[in-house]
Amino acid sequence: MTKAARPIVLLLTATVDPGAMILVKRRDPKRRFKDYKQALRKWCRVPGFDSIIFCENSGFDLSPLRKWAASVPKVRSRVQFISFQGNDYPPYLGKGYGEMGILKHVFALAKFAEDTLVVKATGRYYARNVESLVDQIYAHAECEVFCNVDSGFKWAESVIFAGKVSFYKNYLLPLHSQINDSADRYLEHILADAIRAGLASGTSWMPWSASLELRGVSGTHDRPPRWPRQGLARARMWMLDRSFRMRRLLGLYRRPS
Repeated sequence: MTKAARPIVLLLTATVDPGAMILVKRRDPKRRFKDYKQALRKWCRVPGFDSIIFCENSGFDLSPLRKWAASVPKVRSRVQFISFQGNDYPPYLGKGYGEMGILKHVFALAKFAEDTLVVKATGRYYARNVESLVDQIYAHAECEVFCNVDSGFKWAESVIFAGKVSFYKNYLLPLHSQINDSADRYLEHILADAIRAGLASGTSWMPWSASLELRGVSGTHDRPPRWPRQGLARARMWMLDRSFRMRRLLGLYRRPS
């Protein structure tokens, strides 16, 4: 694995104490904190990221994580911890609204270079095949967005996606107020809208070349996530990529209204 031409930052989002948030079955902060700690230790072993930001939005005390990171020489200079009170919005808006708030908070604080690629991952999961995802980023330095979407570009996988700083600032973060889980407007819908808007303006996108081999426990369902079998998911992504290339050549993408 060679050094990427552009900085690659991993942003892990976390909500240790979900409070009264709707559509959350795994509520115990102690169990959730353990989930995040286990996933973080695995992410920190991945060599492909220039830095890692762990941002938590319920104001939870992250000193145990900071203490652990400080005790590991290869980790302490690489990981930044942020905890703030950003989970005090109406619970009916849902956890995706809070996750977008985390993104906005980090981008307001961080001094990212414009060519930085930010890989956003839900902090309670770990991708067992993350190095293949990083290799794809290295191999396609011209690409501005990496994300799996459905065939109609109406739904995008928000667990792990990546984008240049300009994608977040120009297309994704401005859509924060449109997230409302109670009205069936999830983060996944808004992310798909942002990708379509970027495509209409010439932003380059591609799906992950390998399906996400996630490990962890779903906060929504309180069980390990269920994902399609590797071979079927890979075939689907290959067909979607070819369809995207053809539609782009034909000029069929338009900015969503």
